[in-house]
Amino acid sequence: MPNINSGDQPGPSGGSICAPWSTPGALDCVIPEGQPELGINAIDVASEVLWVLSGRQFGICVRTTRPAGPGCHGGPWPSLALGQQTAPYAAGVLGVGGQLGLPGRPCGCSAKSAVKLPGRVVSVISVVVDGETLDPGDYRLSRRQLYRTDGGRWPACQHLDARPNEPGYFAVTYRRGRAIPVSGTRAVNELACELVKARLGDSKCALPKRVQTITRQGMTIGLLDPMTFLEKGKTGLYWCDLFLSTWNPRGYRRSARGWSPTDVRSRG
Repeated sequence: MPNINSGDQPGPSGGSICAPWSTPGALDCVIPEGQPELGINAIDVASEVLWVLSGRQFGICVRTTRPAGPGCHGGPWPSLALGQQTAPYAAGVLGVGGQLGLPGRPCGCSAKSAVKLPGRVVSVISVVVDGETLDPGDYRLSRRQLYRTDGGRWPACQHLDARPNEPGYFAVTYRRGRAIPVSGTRAVNELACELVKARLGDSKCALPKRVQTITRQGMTIGLLDPMTFLEKGKTGLYWCDLFLSTWNPRGYRRSARGWSPTDVRSRG
């Protein structure tokens, strides 16, 4: 069953991080009194840097998907905005009864016993059908498949321009992604502390310096530029590089993904 996605964008394999990997209280360095923003900002920056360097593979995001039956779609059309949601195909129109369909093509709107959620599913937060939130006991998650346990079936088509409290609205809000490993949190704490030290001008800051040559009294001494570590996907810090070497030894920018021209899922 194809899905129309919305919610936090997009997390583990997309263009932005979902949430920081640590908290100021977990830092091993001293944050000056009255400057709590230093720790918060340092963690934000450190989390984003290590998320990118580790291949964008970690982090749990909250997503909302609006499932629609495969009979309601067809063809690699550009996206078309309907209300606050995005339909995957410009050829998709509101057909008979206001359901999403294609001109001159019947819409497969038979009820479904299971819905397949996109991505690596962690847990389901809520399910709304026809404007009503279902009780958690009315459905069961098995890997990526969401089954109804109350004797009902999932609608295969819906009103994409319907509001959450209106009939014809069907949405699943869930957590997806990959948990941050302990080494990732430790690495973020290390990098964040060094960023704080750099911001305060602390001479004990261990971040690499961009120094390559030194000239004194006519003598020039060449030094290895530690910033070359970043070019190889490393930071020059022990815990950070241990984490990156463990989880992304080849320095990939993101996890591998496949795509087919016949794939009707939203890629938003």
